[in-house]
Amino acid sequence: CFIFMLLTAQRYSDMQQICPEQFTKNHWKFQSVKTGKEITVPLVEWNKMAFEIAKKNNYNFPKLTQQYFNRALKQVCKKAEINCIISLKRYKGTNTVLIKKPKYELISSDTARRTAVTMLLSKGVPPTVVMKLTGHSSIQTMMKYENTTSDLLFEALKKL
Repeated sequence: CFIFMLLTAQRYSDMQQICPEQFTKNHWKFQSVKTGKEITVPLVEWNKMAFEIAKKNNYNFPKLTQQYFNRALKQVCKKAEINCIISLKRYKGTNTVLIKKPKYELISSDTARRTAVTMLLSKGVPPTVVMKLTGHSSIQTMMKYENTTSDLLFEALKKL
């Protein structure tokens, strides 16, 4: 489920509603549960495996609540020893709060979507194209999903 969401950049709720009629050999077309928008996900080259994952599962992923899925995902990541300590800054009013947690505690279904957006943007896909794929209406909302690292910044600036 997680890899399917990573390859398609879609929400958990949309992945849960797939059916064979939504697929052709080169795209997945559906109506978003959250926004009601018609979304078309091309299934080509880098993400073609999403179609194979859906087909292998008979277009029927386990029907779990998102909360249960996220708990199970954290357990899998913990067993996989994805446990380096991550430091996050959060703000409460004018105060900065530093949170330190093992990485597996921070992983959720939304991590797949965030990672997909970051990967696509880092590969030079224009933000407007990424927005068309994710169904975001505003660049500001979509950019909340982006997480550019310092390494990517250096690489991008070296190309200039």
